[in-house]
Amino acid sequence: MKIPLKVLNDQLNAVKKKYDLLSIWGEFGVGKTIFSIQIALENISTYNQVYYIYSKPNLPLENLKDMIEYKKSIHLDNLIIIPMNNFKELYSFIRRLESAFLNDLKRNREPPKLIIFDSITDLYRLVLNKEKKGSNVKLNYQLNFIIATIYYLKKRFDLEIIIINESSKKMQKDEYYEIQSGGKVMDYWVSCSFHIERTDSLNKRKILLIKDGEIKEEYYLSLTNNGFKL
Repeated sequence: MKIPLKVLNDQLNAVKKKYDLLSIWGEFGVGKTIFSIQIALENISTYNQVYYIYSKPNLPLENLKDMIEYKKSIHLDNLIIIPMNNFKELYSFIRRLESAFLNDLKRNREPPKLIIFDSITDLYRLVLNKEKKGSNVKLNYQLNFIIATIYYLKKRFDLEIIIINESSKKMQKDEYYEIQSGGKVMDYWVSCSFHIERTDSLNKRKILLIKDGEIKEEYYLSLTNNGFKL
């Protein structure tokens, strides 16, 4: 898998192990979807298919059109956009993936080599209810099952997996700080991530490369109609 910007790609390859799950996370509107679309289009000519699992109401197609025009030579038919309407639907989809991939192999078709989930935890958070602890235990099990299954599929079928994730706030020593949504489930399964943060400049973003909870590198990038640029 290639990350569009060479400096990010080189540093990611230096720290990421073969079976690491990669997440891209941050607050609403920082450019996570734009960055993930940019990665999808960067790899679409290399892989036979890229699955883009999308769980929000509207994919920003105008940005996609701008990027396609910029790339020009990509094979758009290889980008399979799969909408997800709720957490139950996502859970069922994940349960069926291994069988679908095995059927592909029986028919001499390669499973997609890159799958992007944008996102998983937003649907999970929509159905959480502080007043219903019993149902929340079930939801936490299902979230853990989803991530564990994704990890298993990555190893079995030699896939690249990217999980787009929201951020949430956690208090420690009377201060709030940003963490990935999904809590301990994400901490356990996802060891490598890009954290996108806003800056004082409207179209500038800080991107932190994090491995096992430690910041390895930080970059300041411009967010344009064609994606992120140095």
